[in-house]
Amino acid sequence: MQYVYIEDVIFSSLIIDYLLITLTLCMTQSRIGFWQKMAGSVLALTCSILLSILDIHHVFLIFIKLLIGIAVSIICTERFFFKDILIFYIVFVSFTFLMGGAVSAMQILFSVSISPLVAMIFIFIISILIQRVIHRFYYSRTISQFSYYIKLRQGKHTLTIKAYLDSGNLAVDTLTSSPIVILDFDTFSKLLDISIVDYLSRSIKNKLNGRYIHINGVNSSTEIFVTKVDEIYIIKQGRPVKIEALVGLSLTSHFVGNHHALLSPLIL
Repeated sequence: MQYVYIEDVIFSSLIIDYLLITLTLCMTQSRIGFWQKMAGSVLALTCSILLSILDIHHVFLIFIKLLIGIAVSIICTERFFFKDILIFYIVFVSFTFLMGGAVSAMQILFSVSISPLVAMIFIFIISILIQRVIHRFYYSRTISQFSYYIKLRQGKHTLTIKAYLDSGNLAVDTLTSSPIVILDFDTFSKLLDISIVDYLSRSIKNKLNGRYIHINGVNSSTEIFVTKVDEIYIIKQGRPVKIEALVGLSLTSHFVGNHHALLSPLIL
């Protein structure tokens, strides 16, 4: 029975070390192979077992754990640079204390002794939640780098919306050589007083001075309606800069990251 318990402890500790390394890689936006992560986990586990067996003075124990953390960081960093190793080490130690504190808090809160297997499951669940938060953070930051505000005016209607700089939007009107800002349907309809019936019946041409053009994609060709509006401004560093472009209609309700227009890189 004692052998099974020790086996559970070893297995749980190995998985926990693996999860901590995976979390650290996720936070530092690094990528390494499975066996590289496993090597770091095995090293951390082996050193933990040896430290629990050997009678080492408390002062030396802290120093040895510091060296173990550095060794794990060297094994698990994507690039062998001092800065990368240091960042990995700081994040790895931070997650180690965070998870250890979370398990201790659970034990105090519920006045129970949590087994290694339960601790492993608990840390696994927390790891998944943290990874989702990290991925969401980096995704939002990436999207924000390509976000702009644009101001459109047509007659009495003026709208300021978020636009996404789409590198794939290289559409140019062949007649005027103007780039095209693609608007979602809600924005287009509010700005130009167009209904879905107008679009589906193709009577939109009778209401607006525009035309249908073909946009060629990688494997397809799409027909969209384009027209010119009175003014389009892109907000750069807090200042509106007027741009010359046509607006095109998309039937989508919004684009990536809740943006309402797709900008062409030809505009910037």
